[in-house]
Parts: sequence; structure tokens; C-alpha cells
Amino acid sequence: MADRDPADLEQRIQNLTEKLLASFEELDFLHSLAAVLARPGEVEDLDGYLLRETATIFRADGGWIARRGEAGELQPSAVHGLRPRVSEFLSEKLLAPLAREGGLPLLLDDLHPTLERRGVLRPLPRGVSEADLPRAFLACPLAVNTEVLGAIALGKRRSGDTFTAGDQKLLSTLAVQAALFIKNAMLLLQLKAEARSLGKRVELLESDARLRPDLSWIRGESQTMHRLASQVEKAAATDATVLLLGESGTGKSLVARILHRLSARRNGPFVEINCGAIPPGLIESELFGHARGAFTGAGRERAGLFEEAKGGTVLLDEVAELPPELQVKLLSVLEQHRVRRVGENRDRAVDARVIAATNADLASAVRRGRVREDLFYRLNVISLTIPPLRQRREDILPLARRFLAELAHETNRRMRGFSPAAEEALLKHHWPGNVRELRNVVERSLLLKSSGARIERADLPPLSSGPRGESRLALPGAALPAAVRDHEKRLVLEALEQSRGVVAKAAELLGISRTNLHNKLKKHDLLRARTWSDDRHE
Repeated sequence: MADRDPADLEQRIQNLTEKLLASFEELDFLHSLAAVLARPGEVEDLDGYLLRETATIFRADGGWIARRGEAGELQPSAVHGLRPRVSEFLSEKLLAPLAREGGLPLLLDDLHPTLERRGVLRPLPRGVSEADLPRAFLACPLAVNTEVLGAIALGKRRSGDTFTAGDQKLLSTLAVQAALFIKNAMLLLQLKAEARSLGKRVELLESDARLRPDLSWIRGESQTMHRLASQVEKAAATDATVLLLGESGTGKSLVARILHRLSARRNGPFVEINCGAIPPGLIESELFGHARGAFTGAGRERAGLFEEAKGGTVLLDEVAELPPELQVKLLSVLEQHRVRRVGENRDRAVDARVIAATNADLASAVRRGRVREDLFYRLNVISLTIPPLRQRREDILPLARRFLAELAHETNRRMRGFSPAAEEALLKHHWPGNVRELRNVVERSLLLKSSGARIERADLPPLSSGPRGESRLALPGAALPAAVRDHEKRLVLEALEQSRGVVAKAAELLGISRTNLHNKLKKHDLLRARTWSDDRHE
């Protein structure tokens, strides 16, 4: 075997060393770049940093990064070593068409012939000369999956100084990673903007007194409501469980919110749940949470409402509708302030005040076995009864005027109030749906009125002329349970009549859930009644 030329061997070693050093340099560059790009929020000019570092490792004379605009055009976001006008020209005439055609990545030893073939080399736009254009050219798309975010392009001006296929492979690898980080940076900016917008909305809502209920919302003209306001103020000063009693639509949820806002927990969350509107199979998970895999569809663990209300208040509306097995768990929460998620074997401490509300007679429900007696006593620490609207008729017109003013403000209108005939009709109506029905009537009357008008009698929906007070009610000719059942049936029929048979609307008028109304329709055998077709019930 002939001896090798020492000079040739030395040259080979030098070449290999240069290649190894270049490889180490590339790896070090990728590592440092990944470390920086992993924290895109800490880099003020992400595109500029990426471009400068890339141009250095590829020994390019210049380059630019172009981002895709809303109209699909490519606009340079960072330029290095080139005149900005050159990057704009090449982005518009070369990169954008290639991105649409799927012609990227692109590796050229001489850019000029390609521009000439595409018919864009002559004439060049003002401010761009052939001397300004790079010779060797390398460009890769910045894409995430099928979404093209932009492109990165590098150029060399000296003849014979070219990019290699290895350069193209390295830049393509870099572009894939850079595109992911650029996408994350875009999402981070979007989230920050949304957070700022949400913060402004929260500030606006917090500054709107109409959205922060206080005692003025319930302290009406009647002595009954004045006493209730005083009771609410005293109850709010404690952390005891409160039981709110009253017909549907009387404002139990509003009173609960006022209790929360006046309490020491006002800065905590207020969480409301309608126990009668959630299927029995889901109510336990909603209240107490569940572990991952606890049941079909539980792909991840979830905290219940009692945990979410930490430091705040939980309102359990229609609490009498809770299934018996959940009443036991609720009793444990009230006594021990601990919950156990579905599918777990350990308890979690909770810190939330409980307010319960119901339109049912809980004492009667206890006697019938529908509600546990020990739960009733735990809920009935402080009991507040909200009277129906028909028992405080002096509050009807002040409430109607307040609703009209608020709704007119929301719709940017000026209203002149109610006509005497309209006010008389409001006073004569029996209001089975209570305050909720009153607000609904005012809103419906306002919608078709122009600014500057007043609500006339003809603008009101059909209103019945029920009894003015409880003293005018005739004694039933049958036993009280039968009379109550008959009265409930008449109220349901009246609501269906006013809603033209639409169950959802009738439920709203009655202040109960649609599920609850369907149960009452079945109870009174109205689903098969000829008066209401099945289609109209839906």
C-alpha cells in the first residue's frame, strides 16, 4: 500500500475538522434557538432575532421573514442586510406565488434567471436595482400542518458563493420549529389581547350599578318588602345557611345575590345551580365533581360547584328536587364542609356558604318523605319568605317603571312611561308568574315601541283581571289538596293559553323549568288533552 501524500492527508483532516466544527456550530445554534423560542414572550422582536441568528449560521449576506396577512399576501416582518424595498418586491413577486403554488422550499444558485423567466426582472420597481438583488437564494415556508404562516428567505450576493442541499435541509428543519414557536407567540398575543378585553368588560360590569344588586332592588313600597330587606341585611352579616321560600318568579335568585354581595364573601364567586333542571344522573357530578374515568365520558377530572365556589356562595335553587341519595351527601357538606368527588375515595375540604331556594312546602315534603328531616333542619337555619306580587300590589307600578327604565337604557331608547289605562291593567292582573312575569310583560311591550313613545294598554299582552287580593278568594268547595291541585292546573292552562301552547314560554311565565312543566302536564293529564297538540308542547 503506497504511502499517502502528507499534504493531502492534512488537507483531508482539515476538511473533516471544518465539517465537524460546522456541525457542532449548527447543533449549538439549534439548541440555543430552541431555548429562546421556547419562551417567545421573553423575546421582544421574535422575527428579528430568528432572522439575524439564521443569517449568521448560514453565512448569508441578508434575508427577511415574511408573515401572511389577512388577505393572504406576504408582508416582510423583519429584514436584515437587504433594502426593505427588495424584500417587499421579492415577497410579492416571488415568495407569495410560490407559496400558493406549493413551490417552497426553493434553492437557487442564481436568482436572476428565475426572476427573468417569471417576467418580473424587467422593469424593476422604483427603488430596486439588479445590484440590490441577491444571487444565491434559499427560501423555506413557515407552516404549521397545512397553515402557511409565512416564509423565511436568505441571500448571498457574491458570485460562486452558494447554498448547499444541506443548507436547505437544515433551514427546512429550523423553519418547522420556528413556525410552531411563531404560532405559539401569535396565540399568546391573542390571549393577552382577549384577557385585556375581558378585564375591561369586567371593570365595566363592576361599575354598572344595575348589574350589582343591592337592597334597593327589594325595598319596595310595601311594608312586607321593607321587613324583608331588613331581614336580608341581618342575614348577610352572618355565614349561616339561608333558606329562601316563595313562589316561582318572586325573586329568590335576586335575594340570594344580594345576600352574597352584602356578605363578607362578596369578593368570592357566586355559583348558582337549578337542581330541578339537571338530570339525576348528572347532578351529583355537577355538585361534587368527578375523577377521571369515573363514568363514561369522564375523560378528565373535574371540580364540582362546591369546590369552584371557594370563598364564595352556592345557591341551590329548587333544592326540594334533589334525589334522596344526594340529600345525604348535601347534608354531609353542610355538617362537615367536605365533599367527595364521584369515583374518588377521599374527601376534600370546601369553603362556601350555602343558600337554598324552593317554591315547595318543605315541611309538607318532609312529612311525605320527599325531603330528609335532618336536611330540612340544616337548611332552615335562617328562613326568608319572599311574598308573591299579588300580595304587595303597591310594588307593581314602581317595579314596572324600573324595568321599563332599565330595558329602555339597554335598547338605547327614551320612554315616556305607561299610560293610565296600561297602569290600570297592570294593577288588575293577578300575576301568577310574579316579578318575572311582570318584567317579561314590560319587555314585550317595549320591543315594538319607538323612542319617545309611551306604553299604551294595546301594547300590553292579554292580561287577566284576577282577584285583587287573597281576601277575595272564595273558599274551595273541596278538600285543600284537591283545591290546590285544581288551582295549579288552571295556572298551567292559563300560561299555555298566553304562550299559545309553547311549553318553553309557558314555563318562563310560570317561573319553572321546562322539565318541571312537562312533569306537571303529565300530572294533570294535559299531554293528551285535545286543547294542546303534542307539536305545540314542543
